[in-house]
Amino acid sequence: MSAALRSLPPHAPHTAEGVLAQVNTMVDQLRARAPETERLRRMHPDTLRDLTEAGVFRLAMPTDVGGCQADDGIVAEVLAQISRGCPSTGWMCTIMMVSNVIQGPPGR
Repeated sequence: MSAALRSLPPHAPHTAEGVLAQVNTMVDQLRARAPETERLRRMHPDTLRDLTEAGVFRLAMPTDVGGCQADDGIVAEVLAQISRGCPSTGWMCTIMMVSNVIQGPPGR
């Protein structure tokens, strides 16, 4: 397991449905932070912490490496809810989640 995966909090929700439920409670906070996100030109640090703690970045990862291995419908709904609060954060989360599931060359 990579150092990045080991650094994710162990108390994050262990199911895709739990991640979605957590994200649904964050929409208003994401909306409140959206202007600051735009000003910073990067994800608000508190938002990154909150989404990490919610398990968002483990959502699409395979279970054998500590992820939820969520189906596409749940992943899409999580990203839609994040984007409802802050479209820029939703875009960044999409990129970050995709990078968690891209495989290396065969045989490596």
